[in-house]
Amino acid sequence: MEWIEKDRAQLAGILEEMDIPEMRKDIKRLGNLRWLQRNLLIRNRKHPKAAEAIGIIKLLARVKGL
Repeated sequence: MEWIEKDRAQLAGILEEMDIPEMRKDIKRLGNLRWLQRNLLIRNRKHPKAAEAIGIIKLLARVKGL
């Protein structure tokens, strides 16, 4: 699934611009994806790519949950 790696790379780039704890930037872990779904907007609500990041996180979490 090539699109997963593309989405992961895009999300990693967006997260680098945001106020996120370093330990939560490991987006290969389902626990971190779920944490990001719940907490990303707390300090990053006004970030221009926040909605895009949430969309990618939800997609990746669904794939991980299979």
